[in-house]
Amino acid sequence: YERHRNYSKTANESSSYTSDPFSAQEKKYYTVLEVPVGTPFPEIKASYKTLVKRYHPDKFDNDPEKRQAAEKVTKQLNEAF
Repeated sequence: YERHRNYSKTANESSSYTSDPFSAQEKKYYTVLEVPVGTPFPEIKASYKTLVKRYHPDKFDNDPEKRQAAEKVTKQLNEAF
């Protein structure tokens, strides 16, 4: 009982204690990959592949502005993956 009481007291009093295991950066990566936080890796991989196909810069050879935007999105996707 005493060990449990001390553990509970420490966990409740600690300002660094959090029940959310994901950092803000990790949450951003999930958002970039358009999947909910905590999604299993196979689903993340499928979403990544779909988005890379959609935003691949080579698809926008005729429009330099769209190509530049696609390159930026693709870099974000690669970093998140």
